[in-house]
Amino acid sequence: MVKSGYLVLTFESTHAAMAAQKYLKDRIPHIVMPVPRCISASCGIAIRVESGELDRLQAQLGDGFPVEKDSFKLYRVDEQDRAEMLTAGQTEQ
Repeated sequence: MVKSGYLVLTFESTHAAMAAQKYLKDRIPHIVMPVPRCISASCGIAIRVESGELDRLQAQLGDGFPVEKDSFKLYRVDEQDRAEMLTAGQTEQ
């Protein structure tokens, strides 16, 4: 069963966000958006991916991804705008 909501990648810098967006451009459907307030009150750029794409997204975050693993975070945001940080090995949907 696919959980509702969506996935969000956040980054330590705008440069990292843009590098990730360029890398994911032809690999997985996504949109660039402001970081949701349920994750951070500060300004920033994030990448949104539909929840059903978790396995596919995590596969892209390995070798070849242009952003260091400690420079981005992956969250699931539910329909009530609550954010849960996901770990690299967490793939259940």
